[in-house]
This record gives sequence, C-alpha cells and structure tokens, in this order.
Amino acid sequence: MSAANRPTDLYLVSSSLHFFWAWLLAAKNQPQRDAHLWLIDQYTNQPLAFTPLLNQVATPFTSTQLWAGRELSGWQKFNQRKQDFNQAKKARQKTDYERILIGNDRSVFGQYVMQLSNTSNNIALDDGVFSYLGREASKSWHERVIDQALKKISYGNWYDSPSSIGASKWIDSVWLMYPTEANALLNNKSCHDLDLNRDDLNAFQPIAELLIKQLAPDLLTTKAPDVLIALPNYYLIKATPDYPVRLAQLITHLQQQGQTIAVKYHPAAQGKDLLNLNAQFGIQCLNDQLSFEVLLAHWQDQTVRFIGDLSTTTFLAHYFGFSSQWLPGVQTAQTQAMQAFCQKLGITAVTTHD
Repeated sequence: MSAANRPTDLYLVSSSLHFFWAWLLAAKNQPQRDAHLWLIDQYTNQPLAFTPLLNQVATPFTSTQLWAGRELSGWQKFNQRKQDFNQAKKARQKTDYERILIGNDRSVFGQYVMQLSNTSNNIALDDGVFSYLGREASKSWHERVIDQALKKISYGNWYDSPSSIGASKWIDSVWLMYPTEANALLNNKSCHDLDLNRDDLNAFQPIAELLIKQLAPDLLTTKAPDVLIALPNYYLIKATPDYPVRLAQLITHLQQQGQTIAVKYHPAAQGKDLLNLNAQFGIQCLNDQLSFEVLLAHWQDQTVRFIGDLSTTTFLAHYFGFSSQWLPGVQTAQTQAMQAFCQKLGITAVTTHD
C-alpha cells in the first residue's frame, strides 16, 4: 500500500505508560498504517524522559510533536491553550487521521483535538488502575460540576468531564490489557484487547536502552536480577509501620534461597535509598526515574520475577507473561478492590516463605 493511501493514526500521549502503548502499537501496525505522535500536556522544561531521545533512534512514528505548557496557570494557561488549539486545527486540516488514540481523555487539549472531526474513531488506551477500578476524583462534585462548568465557559461546550478515565463522550472504544475486567463506567464503550504480547516488547528496546544508558548504564552490562521488588510511594510506607518489617523478611528469605535482588523505589524517592536497603542487605537500588516499561523491555528475554505493590506495575508485568506477585502491607482506599482484581487475574500475594 502506498504511503498516500495508508490509513493514519494520531497518538495523544501524556505519560510514560501511554508512550509505551503508542510505541508498541505503532510498531506492530507498520507498514500497514502511518502513526503520528503528539506529546501533550507536558512541562516545558521537563517533558517525558523519552522526548530528547526521539531524534536519536528510529521510531515507528511518521512525525512527532511536543505540546508543552503544563506548568502554566490562569491567563497564561488560557492563552497557551488557545494558541495550541489554533495550531492543532491547522495540523488536523493537513492530515486526516482515521483513528485518534489517547491516554488521558480528561485532557482539555486532547478533547479539543478529538472534537475537530466527526469521522475519526477515538480510542482510549489502557490507563492502568483507573481503567479497572475507576478514578474516584472524577466522581467528585468539584470535577463533575465546577471544573466542567469552568472549562465549558473558557473553551467551549464540547468539553466533557468523564466519570472515569476513558468514559468521556468523545471516546468510541477502549483498548485494554484485560477488556473483560473493564470498569463498569466503561460499559457503554466498545472494549477491546490491546493484543500485545511479550515479543512485542522487542520494538521498545532501542529507546529503552538509550534511556538506560543515560540513567542507569550499569544495567546494560550486568546480569538481570532474579527478583525485582517495586516499592510503593514512601508516604504509604510511612503510614504502614509493619511494611518495612515485611519487606526485610522477604528480602532475607530470598537471599537465603540464593536469589539476587534489585529494588526500584517509587519515582517520588528522587534517588534516595529511604529504607537503607543497600546498606542493610547489599542489594541494588535501581534508578527510580526509570519507568517500569523500560525495565520490561530491557528484560524481555529474561526470567525476572516481579514483586510489587497493588498498582499498575504488578498487572503490567503479568500481562506480558512475567511472574508477578504483590507484597501485602500497604493499605489504601482501593486495597480491597485491588486485591479482588488481582485474584481474578491470578496474581497472588507473596509471603516470606514463598
């Protein structure tokens, strides 16, 4: 099929998870479809870590564009969005996108782009936990009434505050890791499997390796650990007095079995070994700014066992066929729902004697 006749996709990406999905899907659909990447809702001085690497590696995208200004507020944000709207409208007039695939359909800019055309098929990509358990804040009176009213007045009556991620009126279908387990608020959407597998991770390796070279070069020359433990945000650990004890017991047990262990803190740790795990156990603490998706691609052909908290990382590893478990302890408002969800998927809790 000639380039002029190929159907065209536009990916509206605002997070590392959505960037990951966009890359894998665009690569899998080559050469039958063209793909354009717009990095939206980005901070001007700190966009996604992948952004500066896009010109250093072959990508599955015909073009890429950065839309920044997330740090702005008030009139500055309003004026920036109006400028972005004008640019987006001109871009849409030049290219007819058959499908628009978006990660966060709460985005004002994202909704503006989707409402420009009645012919495109608008698709929400898996957003992790929110796609299955819903987003509690989206149900609040402030978001459903005040925030929505302000955005309609400011930008247009087309804005629709979704009851959960993927539920806005502009979305036609939702592509998920586990479509049969979709949040009930997505029942009026057509839910489909992302249809990706472990071999598809190979396509993400080139840019993953570049980011590893930048943030954690030792990973490129060292053997993969037997176990990677992904920790929750430290503020949750502090609120759970027995969690460090559980974690220490698990690490000790694994080491007694002769297994090598690496730990990845939540990015909020900002490079600090807050639990002093390296000094206590001699285990490797990975750069916490490395996204989990990068590690999955890097260890695509390894038998790494992942132990995480009740979060997206746990069932992301499971989806791609890695051994994945969760460590009990931390309690949140969604703990019981997450436990039930993991049980449905066959993801079990780890104990110190496993």
